[in-house]
Amino acid sequence: MLLRMSAVLMACYVLSGCASFVKAFGHDVTDPEKNLVMMQLYAANGASFDSAGFRALAGGEDHSMLKSYPQDNGCMTMMSVFDAGQYELVSLYYNRMNRGGNFYKFTPGDPENVTFQVDSGKVVYIGAYEVGAGDKSGTFSFTPTDHCGDEEKAITEYDAYAMEHPLFRNTVWPERFEEKVKSLQSGR
Repeated sequence: MLLRMSAVLMACYVLSGCASFVKAFGHDVTDPEKNLVMMQLYAANGASFDSAGFRALAGGEDHSMLKSYPQDNGCMTMMSVFDAGQYELVSLYYNRMNRGGNFYKFTPGDPENVTFQVDSGKVVYIGAYEVGAGDKSGTFSFTPTDHCGDEEKAITEYDAYAMEHPLFRNTVWPERFEEKVKSLQSGR
C-alpha cells in the first residue's frame, strides 16, 4: 500500500513539474494562438547563453527567451512562445563557463536593435547573431552571423531535437514545424 501511494505521489510530482515547465515564465506553449520564436547566438569564447529579454513595442507583453538547444558548432538556439505583436531585443545574459556572467542591455529604440513582428500561430526565426567583447570594458558587439547556418538548417535541427520532447507532445508545434520546413524547402 505504501509503495502504491509513493508511486502515485511521485507521478503527481512529475506531472506538476511538467505543467509548470509548460507555463514557464507565464508563456503557455500549448496555446495555438502563440508564436514559437527562435534565435541563435554564437560566441567564439564558448559562452553559454541563458536568456534574452524582449520588450513589446506593439501588442503582446514583454518576454524572456531561454536557451534550449546547444549545438556542436558553438551556437545556442533559444526559444519562447510570443503573443502576436512587435518586439525588440533589450537584454542578454550569458554565463562564462562558471567564471561569472555578463548581463548586457541594448539601448531601447536603437535602429540597429533586433526587432520583429509576429502574427498568430507561426514558427518564426529571427536570425543568428555573434556576441563578442567590445572595444571598451562593459561594451559588447552583437552582429548577424552565418556561423550557425541558415533558417532552414536552424528550424530543421530544432524540429529533430525538440519536437519529441514531452513539452511539445500533443501540441500544434510538431505540425507547424513540418509546415515551416516544407515552405522553406519549396521556396528554394
